[in-house]
Amino acid sequence: MSRIGMRATRVRQKFTYGMAVLALLVQPFYGTATQVAGAESVEVTPAHLGLVINEVYPNPAAGEDEWVEIYNPSDKRLSLNKWRLAYGDSDDSNRYFSNVFGSSVAIEPYGFLLRYKGTTSTSLHNENGRLQLKAPSGEVADDFTYNGTDRGQSFARDGDGNEQYTTTPSPTPGRSNGGVVVPPAALEQNTICSSGCEFTTLHEAASGASAGDVLTIKEDQMLTSEVTFTQPVTVTAEAGRTIFVQGVSAGVVASSALTLRDVTFEKTDSVDTQAIVKIQAEGVVIDNATFKGLWQPGDSAVSSGIKVEANNFTIKNSRFSNLQQAARINGFSGVVQKNYVTASDGWVVSGNSVVDFTQNTWGENVVDIAIIGNDASVEPVSNNYTCERIARIKTENNNPKIEHELIDCSVPATPEKGVPDSAHRASYDFSFSWNRTSGAAEYEFQASQSAEVDRYTGVLLSPEKTVTGIVGTQLTSPLEKQGTWYWQVRAVSDSGIKGEWSRSYRVMIDTDAPSGFSLKFDNNKPVQNTVVTGNQRVTFKQDELYPKRIYIEYMQKNANGDWQKITGKEVKNLNQATLDFAVLGEGERQIKISTEDNSGRKTGTTAQFYADSTRPALTVKPESVRVGEGDTYESISFKLSDNRAVVGVYVNNEYKSLSPNRWSDLNGVEIGKFGGEEGGNVVYAVDAAGNRSLEYRFTLVAPDSPVTINPDETGDDDSGSNTGTDEEGENSTENGSGENLGGDAPSNPLNPNPGNASLAPDAANEIESSGDEFNVNEGREQQLPFDVQPAFLTPINPLTRIAVRAATVSTAGTTPFVADSTAEVLGETNRPSDDETNDTREVLGSSEAAVDDNDAAPDSSFSWGWLLLIIGVIAAIVSWLLLARRRSDDGELPARRLK
Repeated sequence: MSRIGMRATRVRQKFTYGMAVLALLVQPFYGTATQVAGAESVEVTPAHLGLVINEVYPNPAAGEDEWVEIYNPSDKRLSLNKWRLAYGDSDDSNRYFSNVFGSSVAIEPYGFLLRYKGTTSTSLHNENGRLQLKAPSGEVADDFTYNGTDRGQSFARDGDGNEQYTTTPSPTPGRSNGGVVVPPAALEQNTICSSGCEFTTLHEAASGASAGDVLTIKEDQMLTSEVTFTQPVTVTAEAGRTIFVQGVSAGVVASSALTLRDVTFEKTDSVDTQAIVKIQAEGVVIDNATFKGLWQPGDSAVSSGIKVEANNFTIKNSRFSNLQQAARINGFSGVVQKNYVTASDGWVVSGNSVVDFTQNTWGENVVDIAIIGNDASVEPVSNNYTCERIARIKTENNNPKIEHELIDCSVPATPEKGVPDSAHRASYDFSFSWNRTSGAAEYEFQASQSAEVDRYTGVLLSPEKTVTGIVGTQLTSPLEKQGTWYWQVRAVSDSGIKGEWSRSYRVMIDTDAPSGFSLKFDNNKPVQNTVVTGNQRVTFKQDELYPKRIYIEYMQKNANGDWQKITGKEVKNLNQATLDFAVLGEGERQIKISTEDNSGRKTGTTAQFYADSTRPALTVKPESVRVGEGDTYESISFKLSDNRAVVGVYVNNEYKSLSPNRWSDLNGVEIGKFGGEEGGNVVYAVDAAGNRSLEYRFTLVAPDSPVTINPDETGDDDSGSNTGTDEEGENSTENGSGENLGGDAPSNPLNPNPGNASLAPDAANEIESSGDEFNVNEGREQQLPFDVQPAFLTPINPLTRIAVRAATVSTAGTTPFVADSTAEVLGETNRPSDDETNDTREVLGSSEAAVDDNDAAPDSSFSWGWLLLIIGVIAAIVSWLLLARRRSDDGELPARRLK
């Protein structure tokens, strides 16, 4: 046997042993695993956690089943005894587990294990799924999470066992995802060079290599005839080495699962060839290869880099330049990923091919991708490249230039001149229309009551009505609700390509007649039958959505009782507003409003009110009980009046409601009554219009009961009794004994007329008998001569100050006066006896105060009277001497006050 033959035999034996797994293990997710015969398997330990989930098919095409593929990237046969496959939601909200693998389940070196769903009720999630491959110890060998996928597509690793997953429309259950990745150390390396290598030419290697061999090109190769590989081998090249192709219809023909990795091909002539590489078997992988030619735009020669005539191919990470076609794919499925094409006419794909273009980039090409007519020899004859898929290919491949011979994927123009726009409709029976656009086979319509649109595209964000398949440029309104609507329309081509939405138009639908108005003043009172004052603001509002015209008339009733217009105003396109009206003078007023909507329907509203701009009046009634001179009262009453109606009165901000009348009264305001307070008070009235009277300020004092103190109980028969006043306030006495003629009025008042502000300084001279009692009710100082009969002075007003004039001492009695308030000695006087007083009196400026807490003096004691008189004379002399001394010292008489 030749050296080449021996080498091929040895490699083939090893490959036969390593590929015993070709009898694929197919079993459902739940059920007994298929027994695998062959060499003993190694139990998988943590050191062998290289097993991976290689491909997942969660959303199968019609008539197919779901499955998961597990791949063994090692050179050992691995047992999956007690391993399990967990699957569920990506967020772990639901997690289910398959049956644990049995002891008979194993995976051959670089082999695959398939797990079908079968007849179980549990399915893989089509969206947001998760799969975990777990060892018996619980360690996770592989964890795969995925999002939604299209029907009939699988998630597959980009090369078996590689890190990256891709989606593919050509699932490969139980087969390589693009060539089995075999570690270089696992197989013998075969080299190709002119001498000193296993193979001197590529032709020799193609015929002498065994399945699984790796052939490394160490020197440039020239192909003047095609080379056919019939075994699944890998061909690679050292850096800088090139395979030249010249004068042949095909350079390399792959009739088995060939892998070309890191290889450079260059076409050295412009001879009309089919391709540099021709794929005639499934599972061919071209990875990180370079294809060069001499083609220039305008050349007629067909110089393809690759011609594809089989399914399940992968062309990735490769570069194509100066070739009319990077590849020509006639009716087959595969993956074209991460390639770069420049100075060429691009990829050529027939309509019944299914090619997954992803992440490709482009140079200066005539066309990047051309979709051509179907290859009639390949079934089914169909077009798998809809315009939607073309749009997706553009998005996923850096926006290539694409020609589509089967359908027109050009975007139709955007409709314009939409009607109605900013218009009103009085019923639901109307139509939308727009202009006809080129490339449109039909139109779509959408409408929303929200004007919000996408800031970039101008498309309505929340359409509430959508109508598709509109033939022609008119649509009977599908809207069934009043209000403002915004609508758009777009064209759709025969190929299903949808154009841009038109700008949004507006239509206002109002099917109801205008309603009456609601009229209110600023204070929120209704206008009708209201009394108002001053300049007023009137707010009107109605439910009419789209009033066309509102006319307002402001009127007053004249002396003849007729309504006369004062002013008028027109308001357009408003359903509510605030207007200013000058309400001047007195009298009846009227506001009349009429409205008309866009359909010509009218509604009127009239409201009448009374204008009152005059303050109410407030006066003090004569029966009020005045104290002294000024605005001081024990009790005060008021007369209230208004030309329309008094409705209330405020006393110290305390409101008292009154029956609405032109005349009213407030009687008997006292301390603690109707809000009256001791001291200062304020009162004002309000009328129905809200006008306020002028404020009246007054003082309230509490009435004090008279206190009588009899200093000497002498038993004198003609001592005076209380004498009242008559209704005119005059004193009346008879036979030395008085009678109260005025009810509660005190006898002998010093100010006999409460309503008169003048004092009665000689009132004390009217004392006719010893022991007369005087009530001092004037609100200021009272002076009285001291040469009067002994009397008892009681101030009604606590503010009264009693002053005693200097005079000769009366000998008629023993006690000149008794006072319940401050008394001041204005001149030389006798110091009054304290026998019958219970309060303390002090002479200011004197070193002593006479205080006597003794009991009352005995009745009728003549000696005691004379004794007191002598003491009084002595006291007067002493006082006179002291005062004379002070005059000489100070030049004036100091004030002396009794307390």
